Amino acid sequence: MKILEAFGEPISYGGQEAFVMNALPHIDSSDMEIDLLSPYYCDNYSVVRKVNERGGEVFTLNCRFAPGKMRNTEAGPIRQFLHSHQYDVIHVHSGSNSMLAMYARLAHKAGIPRIIVHSHCTGQHGWKHSVSKALTAFSLHRYPSEYCACSKEAGEWRFPADICKSRLIIINNGIDISRFRYNENLRDRMRSQLGLSDDTVLIGSVGRLTYQKNQAFLIDTLEYIKSHNKHAGEYRLILVGEGEDRIVLENKAKKSGLEQEVIFTGAVDDVTPYLQAMDVAAMPSRYEGLAIAAIEAQTAGLEIIVSDTIPQAAAVTDNVIFLPPDSAEHWAVELMKSHSRHPEQADVVAERGYSTEKTAEVLTGLYRGEYR
Repeated sequence: MKILEAFGEPISYGGQEAFVMNALPHIDSSDMEIDLLSPYYCDNYSVVRKVNERGGEVFTLNCRFAPGKMRNTEAGPIRQFLHSHQYDVIHVHSGSNSMLAMYARLAHKAGIPRIIVHSHCTGQHGWKHSVSKALTAFSLHRYPSEYCACSKEAGEWRFPADICKSRLIIINNGIDISRFRYNENLRDRMRSQLGLSDDTVLIGSVGRLTYQKNQAFLIDTLEYIKSHNKHAGEYRLILVGEGEDRIVLENKAKKSGLEQEVIFTGAVDDVTPYLQAMDVAAMPSRYEGLAIAAIEAQTAGLEIIVSDTIPQAAAVTDNVIFLPPDSAEHWAVELMKSHSRHPEQADVVAERGYSTEKTAEVLTGLYRGEYR
């Protein structure tokens, strides 16, 4: 069985790629060959290595990636690729309605028997989304064979209402529980590497540096802490990830006098050591489908403060606080409270079905047609 994991964005260090790569080692490869495709580029070479090791390939079509712009130049290269390669299943991952619909239509025309579309996030309400959803409704009704989402909210954001009522398959964002489980030795080593004293409170956030993830709000929050707390010098903020907002965020930190207090890691292959080093996690996203980074943080035993735009399902444990991302003062108050580590959270995450093994089990059944 030949399967294509198709992305509507570059293959980089985002949550969609993490979802696939977390599950991939646990999918029975004895009768499945899995390739990856992006119409843009791949700058995560560990993905290429891991896919190649399992006998698959990572394909890129070198289209120009322009987030928020019209996606009208990708259709030709995608059409040509799908007609020149034979697949039994295509599993489409994208944060764009138009890309999900385009892939579904082109896959149908290429004769691919099984077409799975997968919503990994929500977004901001407005006329643009309403128009996009209306324009893609026909294709998303007619061509896919299965509909998946990381949460009910993510499914309702992308797909027609009748589909969500009767055909939506919720697939948890599984992670490697053992890898993220709290490790005190790793914590000590990483904090030493970062030059942090035992008294330093490290606030952490994992995710692409983008408008969606709203890291600028955390810099405002840290500025509030610094100006309203006599121990503010003992607080640091670490932003784990890379993205188009990197320079803007660096300039904001510098302008706020926080150049030494905000740590930018850039793209990293493994976020685990950074999660271990943190004292509390924060995620002020403007929108999310579920937020795999929130699951990882809880598995590492962290208490986490998240935006109330994130689905309640992200609170797999009891140590998640939801706040609107509109007041740096309110976030600062919560972040300045005493925070404890909760190693037992890893077991709770596993019990609630967020392990890579469980996700891989669902995907295997999906690819074999067991959910039709």
